[in-house]
Amino acid sequence: MGCWLRPEGPQARKVVEQEACEGLVNAMPSSLAQQVRRYPYKDMPGLLEVLECQLAVHSKGLKLGIYQDVGNRTCAGYPGSYGHYDIDAQTFAEWEVDLLKFDGCNFINLDILVEGYKNMSKALIKTGRNITFSCEWPLYLWPFHTPNYTDIREHCNQWRNSGDVFDSWQSVTGIIDWTVNHQHVIVPFAGPGAWNDPDMLVIGNFGLSPDQQVSQMIIWAMMAAPLLMSNDLRYIDPKAKALLQNKNIIAINQDPLGKQGYRIASVNNFDVWERPLSGDRYAFAVTNRYDLGGRAEQDDTIASPRCDDGVAGAHVTVRACSAVREVVDSLQSLYLEDHRGPEEEGLEDVSPLWEDLAQQITRLEEKIREVAKCAGAKQPCGLASAAPRRK
Repeated sequence: MGCWLRPEGPQARKVVEQEACEGLVNAMPSSLAQQVRRYPYKDMPGLLEVLECQLAVHSKGLKLGIYQDVGNRTCAGYPGSYGHYDIDAQTFAEWEVDLLKFDGCNFINLDILVEGYKNMSKALIKTGRNITFSCEWPLYLWPFHTPNYTDIREHCNQWRNSGDVFDSWQSVTGIIDWTVNHQHVIVPFAGPGAWNDPDMLVIGNFGLSPDQQVSQMIIWAMMAAPLLMSNDLRYIDPKAKALLQNKNIIAINQDPLGKQGYRIASVNNFDVWERPLSGDRYAFAVTNRYDLGGRAEQDDTIASPRCDDGVAGAHVTVRACSAVREVVDSLQSLYLEDHRGPEEEGLEDVSPLWEDLAQQITRLEEKIREVAKCAGAKQPCGLASAAPRRK
């Protein structure tokens, strides 16, 4: 475009305008055109492209996000927001940004890290614009101590707890395992306006098989996770597109009660998830984590005669139930496939393992019956009651 910010010293914030940019600048709404002619904060190449992107994104009914850091440098070494929280927040508001992802690299110490997140939260609120504040606050504290989730919930709309997701099944299951291992700490604080963020959906790329993509979509929905896509929509395949647009899964994710789901049972490779829904309903997900190939058949006791049809993948079944931990007498057959990788289409016959699988399923059924005895309890089994929701 030929328009950029040219630093003329450590604190320089001068905009260089060229004739090639004037037509686009003059066509902008006055509030945006002023941004190109004033003294914004960042020495950021391509300012005009940012503003042009904002116009294009909002014209399509989409939201615009931007990245910054609580420290004096971002993770990639660009200038951070440390010491400039107010002016950065105001600039983002004037650019009509809808989401700020605020990383935590290059912080001076833990106290300054925490204060930085609080100060940016206050600065964003002060602008008067509704900007979703996506924090990495707890991610940087866990190596040292358990984060204060009361504080985090008060200042952030969503927060990352664990490491980045990559386009592989091992990465996805690693995040799921971390969440399960810490669910007693993090689940009670999730609710409307404040969400645990397990990172983005890698659906539509190349590292997950179609069945693995179904698993990520469903478990992310059960965890009430923000559904942020990491893919190139120009090249996404039809199956992945249909999965990302699946209304049944999205309805579970977006349920207005806003409670996060949690794992209630695990026997060997089988996991059972539960999520409370509005209207005294529950969603259940059963996953088979076996990755050697083959199909397992089991009878399951978590389905209810009052359940609506859910969303079934080859190895995952989800049901949104009006029953509250209801144990039904009639059992329903459930087929759960393994999680073969995208390159493992021709695997050897593993039917000799099925007898062992049948024993695992029997133990799983017994575990589910134990959990179901919590019927009528006022809070999820083994989990503390949720903290008051952020207004």
